Amino acid sequence: SSYYMYRAEFDKGVQIGQRILELAESRDDDSLRVHGYLVLGANTGFQDGYRAGLEILDKGIALFEREQQSLRPFQLGNNPGIVCYTSSAFYLWWLGFPERAVERADRAIALATALNHPFTMAYALFHTGSLHMWQGEMALAQQQAQAMLQVAEEHGFQIWGSLATILLGATQMALGQPGEGLAKIEQGFAVYQGFKSPPVFYPHLIGIRATAFAQVGRPVDGLKLLDEQLKEVDQVRLLRVLSPLLLLKGELLLATTPENRGEAAAIFRAVLAGASQIGAKLVALQAATHLCKLEMRDGKAEQSGRVLAEIYESFSEGFETADLRAARAVLDAWRGER
Repeated sequence: SSYYMYRAEFDKGVQIGQRILELAESRDDDSLRVHGYLVLGANTGFQDGYRAGLEILDKGIALFEREQQSLRPFQLGNNPGIVCYTSSAFYLWWLGFPERAVERADRAIALATALNHPFTMAYALFHTGSLHMWQGEMALAQQQAQAMLQVAEEHGFQIWGSLATILLGATQMALGQPGEGLAKIEQGFAVYQGFKSPPVFYPHLIGIRATAFAQVGRPVDGLKLLDEQLKEVDQVRLLRVLSPLLLLKGELLLATTPENRGEAAAIFRAVLAGASQIGAKLVALQAATHLCKLEMRDGKAEQSGRVLAEIYESFSEGFETADLRAARAVLDAWRGER
């Protein structure tokens, strides 16, 4: 399932999730049911839309909450019940419910603490820290990164240690320490790239590193990183899994030279369309914000402004998160020019 998800072959991942649930039913095994809901929900979200995936992950969470004391102990990797929480937190964020996403991620940390399973704790801290970083809550993200690094160092988890170092570096850059932050990011990358394990988190880390290069005035270096990651990627994976990297590429194209405006606008439109298809409202908001801001410079933002206003007004929470504040600022400027 992990292999198929990494290759964006979500239909095959869905089939495996269904087979796991069939096996769980035949054995009447709740532990296996939680695994099945996780695999099926995670793949369904990318294939049929995040809301459909969230409904399935919620079944895994409900079962885990109800039966966690009697579930058979897991033997390898992360506790699947906790992964249901972190995966659904990301889905909630993409669906446009950032406050609920944080609540779900915080619950994952609390349950991982109660489990007293360090590997699962490191996993939960990484995902929760990433979520806080996406929301612009850099101080909170830094706290999660520091806690994760402590767990990794105490238990010798080299992979989690490298990821914690990268996350910590990103928060330091955002909090006004660009030199020290970039050095940590490069330190973490040097370790992570030396592992033989599958680079599951690599796209996310590439985004962090490319952003860091842009923050120190090196957008061309950031573009090279993104192009290397995005080359030969099929359209499904590009728009359903790697849309944050596409948006970042559009930003860096604009930071490099104004002559890239046409290419950047095309990227923002493609991400907006793809995000709308799978219900990724927050990604659609990001794309519409970038597109409207870009087209305002040419006095051609009437359509993109209306689209941005419609998406923004459909939100019911998270208005003080970084993305919604940015959208509101662009909307105010657009309305002021009409």
